[in-house]
Amino acid sequence: SFEPTNEKYLFLSYNRQYRHQRIRFIIDLLEKNLIYKGLISIDKISEIPYEVSDNIKSFFDNETPMTIDTMPELKYNLAVNITVEDFKRTFISVVTETLVDDGTLFFSEKIWKPIMVGHPFMVYGNQYSLKYLKSIGFKTFDRWIDESYDDEPDRDKRSKMIVNELEKFSLKSLDELKKLREVMFEI
Repeated sequence: SFEPTNEKYLFLSYNRQYRHQRIRFIIDLLEKNLIYKGLISIDKISEIPYEVSDNIKSFFDNETPMTIDTMPELKYNLAVNITVEDFKRTFISVVTETLVDDGTLFFSEKIWKPIMVGHPFMVYGNQYSLKYLKSIGFKTFDRWIDESYDDEPDRDKRSKMIVNELEKFSLKSLDELKKLREVMFEI
């Protein structure tokens, strides 16, 4: 169920370790002013592989690591843990996979957690990740989410497309999101 407890109810994103694509995702969230609308974990970021503004540099210097209050320190890998409270508190998961390289299809525990608890999700992974999940029988949320990001070959553009979908949800009221989650429940 969707039971938000504070203003960080829009999305959940477990990131823990530094990965190029995860930095891109955080930058895109910052550019759309969505960074404080979600529960995000990511380790200290000292190296930014993109040209960014001083404001974004300052954010990474001063605001990372980012932790979620239900989690212990980021040094512990809780791959097998499912913190149900995090999913209850948020509308949707954004899974930032470990690998997003061309010619690779990789799923970590991060994608299976929202599936196991019935949480809507978007996956920032390899191109065609959703296509593969559908091919093995899983349903996705394509009635409510423009999943064309899954077809995008450029990983940085994929991130922007996912954040654009989050932005659409951010414009809805909390009551609208609660009703939408009720409709999404069948998936």
